[in-house]
Formats: sequence, C-alpha cells, structure tokens
Amino acid sequence: MSKSGKISCDKLDLRKDWPVPAYDLMAEAEREAVQKRMLAMALRLNGHRYKVVESLTGMKRQAVHSMLRRAEMIAPDGKPYGYRASLPHLQINVNAKRPSRCTDHRWHKSFFG
Repeated sequence: MSKSGKISCDKLDLRKDWPVPAYDLMAEAEREAVQKRMLAMALRLNGHRYKVVESLTGMKRQAVHSMLRRAEMIAPDGKPYGYRASLPHLQINVNAKRPSRCTDHRWHKSFFG
C-alpha cells in the first residue's frame, strides 16, 4: 500500500489463468466500475481482509464474496469466469430445472382436482 492509501492493480498478483473482460468495448463509467470490482477481487485473493477491501474499494463483503464464488465457476466456453465475474449485470444460471416432485400424476390429479 502506498502512502496515499491506494493500491494499484500493478502491485497485486492477479490470477493469470483467469480471463479478463474486454475493456475496449466498455464505456468509461462502466470500465471504472469493472476495474474497481476487479481490484476488490484481487485484494481479497492476495489475502487482504474484507474491511480493508471495503475501505479501499467501497465494495461490501457479500458482493466481493459472491463475485469470487462466481469467478471459480466454469463458463460455457469451458474456462472459469474469472475476472469476467466482475461485470455488473452478469447472470449465471446456477439452478437447473428439476423434475417435479410428484412423479405419479394419478395421485397428483386426484388430490388437486
């Protein structure tokens, strides 16, 4: 950490095997938000406490934790989501459709009309 209290991404060990979102396609405000979220993930991966992460980035513990959980999931392209989990509106469909609990439809119809 520098004297100003800021940590740059250059000084942190980023996971090299994690994909990074494409910055050149983003608007300026969105790019800054994604970089802040990536910094929060990198800080936590480098062992900083959640209170430090929150004070430096303004991100709450639960948000950082859920991003890190999503980052380890496998994307449809076969790679982990990695830093792509820092995209603000990324939806990962975790819950697959399950068959109905009632497998015998005769009983189901007789009880529920």
